[in-house]
Amino acid sequence: MIEVKNLSSRRGDFKLENINFRTESGEYFLILGPNGAGKSTLIKSLLGFYTPQEGEIIFNNRPITNLPPEKRKIGYIPQQLALFPHLKVRGNISFGMKNSSTARSTINRKLQNISQKLNIVDLLDRYPAGLSGGEKQKVALARALVNKPRALFLDEPFASVDRASRQQLWSLLREVLTDFQIPVVHITHDLEEAYALGDSYGLLMDGRLQQKGSREEIFSRPASPAIARFLSYTNIFSGRVQEKVSANKYRVKSAELEFIVESKQKLAGEIQLCVRPQDIKIVQEDKPLRPEIKDNLFNGKILDAIFSPDQVSLTFRPRGTSGAYDFKIKLPDYIYKRYNLSRGKEVRVALWQENLITWPA
Repeated sequence: MIEVKNLSSRRGDFKLENINFRTESGEYFLILGPNGAGKSTLIKSLLGFYTPQEGEIIFNNRPITNLPPEKRKIGYIPQQLALFPHLKVRGNISFGMKNSSTARSTINRKLQNISQKLNIVDLLDRYPAGLSGGEKQKVALARALVNKPRALFLDEPFASVDRASRQQLWSLLREVLTDFQIPVVHITHDLEEAYALGDSYGLLMDGRLQQKGSREEIFSRPASPAIARFLSYTNIFSGRVQEKVSANKYRVKSAELEFIVESKQKLAGEIQLCVRPQDIKIVQEDKPLRPEIKDNLFNGKILDAIFSPDQVSLTFRPRGTSGAYDFKIKLPDYIYKRYNLSRGKEVRVALWQENLITWPA
């Protein structure tokens, strides 16, 4: 168990303030945030490289705030991996054990075990310079885990690996960690990486943990417009609640558009409204409408389409509006082809009502 209480740490003009979180054995805690949010300052404070000005760091109910890094028994993978170029892979993995009183037979046994788990036995007699990016990542992971640490910390570890290799490494990492059942703290700004790996999340911005929660809570209900923008939810509009139309539904006027918003909380006055790009559906005229989408229908035109290997990002302008109300829409590539969509085509879209996000203005 890792518990962080009221941690504050200053580095120059930057201050990490009042950080609180707790992770359990086997839990993968993902700290997300933009560049400059304080992610590296936080992880280096937890590792003991930086001394916090306030707060406590507790491992398994034991305070370690003032313990030197080498006494914390934490596996660590830095962003640059820091493999020793003059040592072969076996020397890199076993480096930490050779500086201890561990018997050579024990070192060899541990080396073989972790190399087999990570499928790198055939790399043991090679130097880092001759390895691919993905192979270097496996070696760094083996070095971090070989001595069975009490926790594993990762600092943007996959930043320099190509997309296909990253996805393979994510699967391997989760598979290997099931045998260790240790808490993991992983920092990244990569949304795809975070979504794939995390069990629980902390959103770090401007030196503070702005939101904590599960994957569903963070990605479906961001706590603020700033968090939503970081998550690439660009459809954010200001509006005013006009009336309550049923038990949990409100009519919201946003300049040139009207929305019907479902909310268990009372809505009143000025609000901000967010529609996630994946929650906008292209409607076919000859198909019946599901109840969840029938209240928010907009006719308009596709202005642009940007393609990636498995999806398409559209820019849609509702009829009669200016560019301030263009919707960004994400949909699978096969839907784009099936509906014969194209730039300039007139279409109708619907919003998944229950997924609309609101905040007080």
